Amino acid sequence: MSERLGRRQFIELGFKAPIALSLPSFLTEGEIDEALPLNERVAEIFSLVEPLSFDSKGNLVVERESKEEPDVRVFRRVETIPTQYSMTETRRVNKVELLVVHYDGNDRFWDVSGTKVERHAESTVWLLDRNGFSTHWCVDGFPIEELKEGFVSGYGVLQTQPGSGDSKLPLIGAHVKMGVEDESKVDTLQLFGKLGIQSRLQSLYERKVGSFNFHTVGFEQVGTDFDLGFPSKNQPDNQQIANALSLSIAVMKQHNLTVWDVVGHHEVQELKSDPGDYYMATLRFLLGVATLKGELPESLVFAGYEEAPDKEAYFRKVYEYLSERKKGWLWHWKDLVGYDEFMKSLSASVLQKEGESKWR
Repeated sequence: MSERLGRRQFIELGFKAPIALSLPSFLTEGEIDEALPLNERVAEIFSLVEPLSFDSKGNLVVERESKEEPDVRVFRRVETIPTQYSMTETRRVNKVELLVVHYDGNDRFWDVSGTKVERHAESTVWLLDRNGFSTHWCVDGFPIEELKEGFVSGYGVLQTQPGSGDSKLPLIGAHVKMGVEDESKVDTLQLFGKLGIQSRLQSLYERKVGSFNFHTVGFEQVGTDFDLGFPSKNQPDNQQIANALSLSIAVMKQHNLTVWDVVGHHEVQELKSDPGDYYMATLRFLLGVATLKGELPESLVFAGYEEAPDKEAYFRKVYEYLSERKKGWLWHWKDLVGYDEFMKSLSASVLQKEGESKWR
């Protein structure tokens, strides 16, 4: 039996869980929906995406249509629960150059008195506090709810840093702790260089910055070992992926980050495993689709791909990068995102566009 437990009830239970925190067409924008097929999973993810943005003080806000006036957008802050670290932190980042993606290292479900309970973002804050870490947001597998009294199951996206007063310079988090690296794992920088991928990650290492925390923001997600047993085990559900996608789009637009400036913790520090290569490939694929849907500027995703057409080149690069890091289960990943059919349709659409251009 699985249940979604109210977040306040969840915290009040006060039980202890083992800590395993792993931190440390003719295509133009907006015309994708009819031009390209999205498989059932990807289509559902996009049906759950919420428009997010930032207010002048750097707080994350959700945008919705007014129920009374459908043409009017209503903005409200997402709920905020600071970590113990962020309640006393007053320093701001020097500049946001990366968005680092994590998972919190605990099972998505906990057993509570014989009942299987889905965790939410407040439990991630609790885990962060127990380990002395802090990120800017926590993501769970619940919808981004309207504020309401009484029983609420989860948060969707929870802000864990108070607004700094500057929308471009948030308070620092403590989520990237540099240490001994695992030399047996893939070197991200070498692979970026081999594939011609440009990211601010390269610049940060070249400049030998003392702390990545002064140059990054990050978010934690409920769950652990996303790559372990892929694709049948430990994968976040579609709602959680949609929440992470909504947040990533907002942060990229706010800080002018490219898609390759959105990196997994394991790509920054090879010793880490969160959130994993399959997960990052999925997120980058979805960010490309979001760009075709007009939800991100093309300059943040498709720029720098000199091969024509650049849109196809980007999606090929996402797969090429994944295939360099993972030697198995690639067809499972393709199947999960509908990669082959998507690419066939994208190629056909571009060819049709090129044919139309010649006759104008």
